[in-house]
Amino acid sequence: MELWELCYKKWGLTGGELPDRYNIEKQDIIKAIHNTYLKSGANIITTNTFGANRFKMKDIGYSVTDIIKGAIDCAKTSIEANGGGG
Repeated sequence: MELWELCYKKWGLTGGELPDRYNIEKQDIIKAIHNTYLKSGANIITTNTFGANRFKMKDIGYSVTDIIKGAIDCAKTSIEANGGGG
């Protein structure tokens, strides 16, 4: 099982739920996942945008742009909080 899968399960993501929504609705969870990677020594993190496309996002009430902006904000905030981004 991948670290991101463990993190999602730890913070309550259920099957069928789109993790991309968390970029807006539950930013604290996305930031905590980023922080887990950064505190364990990662120099690079990826945004939570794997499913951010118009087909998956069509019925959730957010645009793909909103989801991606939220993801970038979460990543940047986590990087800055961990002393990076200089």
